[in-house]
Amino acid sequence: MDKSYLLSAILPLISVTLSITFFFLWQRKKENIQVANWSAAYACAAVGSTLDFARILVRSPSATAFVANIFLVGVAFFAVRGCLLLYTSRASDHITVPIYLAMVVGGAWFGLVDSSIFGRGVTFSLGAAILFLIATRAIHTSKDPDRIDHLMAITFLLTTITLIARPIVSYVYEGPLPGEVAGSLWGVSFKVLAMLSWFATAILFLLRITTDLMAELSAQSLTDPLTGIPNRRGFFLMAEELVRQANSD
Repeated sequence: MDKSYLLSAILPLISVTLSITFFFLWQRKKENIQVANWSAAYACAAVGSTLDFARILVRSPSATAFVANIFLVGVAFFAVRGCLLLYTSRASDHITVPIYLAMVVGGAWFGLVDSSIFGRGVTFSLGAAILFLIATRAIHTSKDPDRIDHLMAITFLLTTITLIARPIVSYVYEGPLPGEVAGSLWGVSFKVLAMLSWFATAILFLLRITTDLMAELSAQSLTDPLTGIPNRRGFFLMAEELVRQANSD
């Protein structure tokens, strides 16, 4: 069993763990629909990477690879959908759903009609890149983005660049792809990219959730829950800040 098989076996375990983590975080506060979408993203990653691993082990037909790819691009769809809900308060399904469906149709053509691993891969890669660009723009144009937001936008942008560059580099080095790509640059590069991208985005998602929760708890500790005006502690903190500003002037 070479390294590509090991990567294929690790990805489902990572994905299931992350999906369960985000699911229970969403259960604690169900109004945070973006967290449910992030859980769905990693659930798609778990199903897609499991199907991909099973396909390699049993040498299943290309139809299995096509189904696996549908779930794998679902990672981008739900990750971006969650970000759009967080940063714009809208899922923008009228934009993202047609992009996802276009990927599915293009993947079906190159997977089931005019069989081409490269064509199918390029279709899914470009579609996912467009989705990540939409999320990057949403974060960039959001109100008062902080360091976590900037890091998330950079991560999405780097993922977009990698998704576009990967087919080009693979074609230059390997040419037309063979029937089995498990140990090829095309196959291994996807697994490495997926592992790095899924880890990075999960860490940033968790940081975003934690930071927002801390800010909410801090605001609750400084305001009266019934009237929304500052409580005793909030009043003294505001007074201290006003005195500090007056002294500095």
